Amino acid sequence: MAEAPSVQHEQILTNAEILNILDAANLGICPSLEAIAALLETPHARSLMGAITNNPQWGINLSDYSTVPQEIAQNSKLRSQRETKLKSYAAMGECPPDEFLLECLSDPVLKIQLKRMGLQKLW
Repeated sequence: MAEAPSVQHEQILTNAEILNILDAANLGICPSLEAIAALLETPHARSLMGAITNNPQWGINLSDYSTVPQEIAQNSKLRSQRETKLKSYAAMGECPPDEFLLECLSDPVLKIQLKRMGLQKLW
Protein backbone atom coordinates (compact mmCIF):
# COMPACT_ATOMS: atom_id res chain seq x y z
CA MET A 1 0.00 0.00 0.00
CA ALA A 2 1.34 3.43 -0.88
CA GLU A 3 2.04 5.79 1.95
CA ALA A 4 0.88 9.39 2.16
CA PRO A 5 3.46 12.08 2.85
CA SER A 6 4.56 12.21 6.48
CA VAL A 7 4.93 15.39 8.51
CA GLN A 8 6.24 16.40 11.91
CA HIS A 9 3.39 17.38 14.27
CA GLU A 10 5.07 20.59 15.42
CA GLN A 11 5.89 21.68 11.87
CA ILE A 12 3.66 24.20 10.14
CA LEU A 13 2.34 22.68 6.93
CA THR A 14 2.56 24.49 3.63
CA ASN A 15 -0.50 24.57 1.39
CA ALA A 16 1.27 22.24 -1.04
CA GLU A 17 1.93 19.68 1.72
CA ILE A 18 -1.66 19.89 2.94
CA LEU A 19 -3.02 19.39 -0.58
CA ASN A 20 -0.66 16.45 -1.22
CA ILE A 21 -1.80 14.74 1.97
CA LEU A 22 -5.49 15.38 1.24
CA ASP A 23 -5.16 14.25 -2.39
CA ALA A 24 -3.49 11.03 -1.25
CA ALA A 25 -6.19 10.49 1.40
CA ASN A 26 -8.93 11.02 -1.19
CA LEU A 27 -7.25 8.34 -3.32
CA GLY A 28 -7.55 5.92 -0.40
CA ILE A 29 -3.99 6.26 0.90
CA CYS A 30 -3.97 6.47 4.69
CA PRO A 31 -2.06 9.50 6.00
CA SER A 32 0.48 9.04 8.76
CA LEU A 33 -0.74 9.58 12.30
CA GLU A 34 1.48 12.68 12.51
CA ALA A 35 -0.10 14.10 9.34
CA ILE A 36 -3.59 13.44 10.71
CA ALA A 37 -2.79 15.16 14.00
CA ALA A 38 -1.29 18.17 12.19
CA LEU A 39 -4.12 18.49 9.65
CA LEU A 40 -6.82 18.32 12.30
CA GLU A 41 -5.47 21.62 13.59
CA THR A 42 -5.90 23.36 10.23
CA PRO A 43 -8.92 24.74 8.39
CA HIS A 44 -8.72 21.57 6.26
CA ALA A 45 -9.81 19.33 9.15
CA ARG A 46 -13.26 18.68 7.67
CA SER A 47 -11.79 17.44 4.39
CA LEU A 48 -9.55 15.04 6.25
CA MET A 49 -12.38 13.85 8.49
CA GLY A 50 -14.44 13.15 5.38
CA ALA A 51 -11.64 11.02 3.91
CA ILE A 52 -11.27 9.15 7.20
CA THR A 53 -15.02 8.54 7.42
CA ASN A 54 -15.06 7.26 3.83
CA ASN A 55 -12.22 4.82 4.54
CA PRO A 56 -13.21 2.78 7.62
CA GLN A 57 -10.64 0.15 6.61
CA TRP A 58 -7.96 2.53 7.92
CA GLY A 59 -9.19 1.81 11.44
CA ILE A 60 -8.82 5.45 12.51
CA ASN A 61 -11.09 6.63 15.30
CA LEU A 62 -11.41 10.42 15.25
CA SER A 63 -12.34 10.45 18.91
CA ASP A 64 -8.71 9.45 19.62
CA TYR A 65 -7.64 12.94 18.54
CA SER A 66 -8.26 15.67 21.08
CA THR A 67 -8.09 18.30 18.34
CA VAL A 68 -11.26 17.12 16.59
CA PRO A 69 -13.77 19.83 17.37
CA GLN A 70 -16.53 18.24 19.42
CA GLU A 71 -18.99 20.70 17.93
CA ILE A 72 -18.49 19.10 14.49
CA ALA A 73 -19.41 15.67 15.79
CA GLN A 74 -22.31 17.07 17.83
CA ASN A 75 -23.65 19.16 14.93
CA SER A 76 -23.60 16.16 12.63
CA LYS A 77 -25.64 14.12 15.12
CA LEU A 78 -28.09 16.99 15.72
CA ARG A 79 -28.51 17.55 11.98
CA SER A 80 -29.45 13.92 11.48
CA GLN A 81 -31.97 14.02 14.32
CA ARG A 82 -33.50 17.30 13.12
CA GLU A 83 -33.68 16.06 9.55
CA THR A 84 -35.56 12.97 10.68
CA LYS A 85 -37.99 15.14 12.67
CA LEU A 86 -38.51 17.46 9.70
CA LYS A 87 -39.32 14.52 7.45
CA SER A 88 -41.82 13.14 9.94
CA TYR A 89 -43.56 16.53 10.22
CA ALA A 90 -43.68 16.73 6.42
CA ALA A 91 -45.07 13.19 6.17
CA MET A 92 -47.85 14.08 8.64
CA GLY A 93 -48.48 17.39 6.89
CA GLU A 94 -47.96 19.29 10.14
CA CYS A 95 -45.99 22.47 10.55
CA PRO A 96 -43.13 22.06 13.05
CA PRO A 97 -43.13 24.24 16.20
CA ASP A 98 -41.45 27.63 15.87
CA GLU A 99 -38.68 26.74 18.35
CA PHE A 100 -37.75 23.70 16.30
CA LEU A 101 -37.79 25.70 13.07
CA LEU A 102 -35.42 28.26 14.60
CA GLU A 103 -33.03 25.45 15.61
CA CYS A 104 -33.11 24.13 12.05
CA LEU A 105 -32.47 27.56 10.58
CA SER A 106 -29.20 27.76 12.50
CA ASP A 107 -27.90 24.85 10.35
CA PRO A 108 -27.11 25.90 6.74
CA VAL A 109 -27.96 22.46 5.30
CA LEU A 110 -31.30 22.24 7.09
CA LYS A 111 -32.04 25.85 6.14
CA ILE A 112 -31.87 24.83 2.48
CA GLN A 113 -34.02 21.80 3.18
CA LEU A 114 -36.63 23.96 4.92
CA LYS A 115 -36.79 26.27 1.91
CA ARG A 116 -37.32 23.28 -0.39
CA MET A 117 -40.03 21.90 1.86
CA GLY A 118 -41.71 25.28 1.93
CA LEU A 119 -41.64 25.47 -1.87
CA GLN A 120 -43.16 21.99 -2.08
CA LYS A 121 -45.84 23.11 0.38
CA LEU A 122 -45.35 20.06 2.56
CA TRP A 123 -47.09 21.81 5.46
